[in-house]
Amino acid sequence: MQQDISDIARDLINLLESQHSYPALLFFRFRQTYYALPRILLLAIDTVTLMKSALNTEKYRSLVHSTAVAQLWGGSLQLLFELSGSFLPKSRSNIHDSQEQVWLKRYYHAVEKFRAEGIETATDLETGASLYISLRRKWNPCLAGLANYMGYKWSEIAPYEN
Repeated sequence: MQQDISDIARDLINLLESQHSYPALLFFRFRQTYYALPRILLLAIDTVTLMKSALNTEKYRSLVHSTAVAQLWGGSLQLLFELSGSFLPKSRSNIHDSQEQVWLKRYYHAVEKFRAEGIETATDLETGASLYISLRRKWNPCLAGLANYMGYKWSEIAPYEN
């Protein structure tokens, strides 16, 4: 599994390098939203955010603290922040309580799915939820801004958050 995570992180870094070499790529898009760069980034960053916050860190310590997870986290954020820094105006993010409530629902739904699959979750779900919200505050505004800049509705990028 760690090799798969490392491969995804490597592919994200390759995407970043492609964007550096060919900045116009950002302006080309497929009709299918599942190919959208913001969708790909959401899946990668949200996955690693859930791994950091929802998994039982005692049982999955070697995974949660692995180089692979660190690469996925760092590579995803680097791609997101470099693209948003290059194309989006500097602005302060306004995160509303209603957004955080949607994120909490997302967190608890993921925990339920993990448990249904036999994956042990955080022993203190309140602390895990707080960590999820804290991590999400770091990346969600930039990702929503990038999606909007590229002409996508957030409901297309994150349909499960409606």
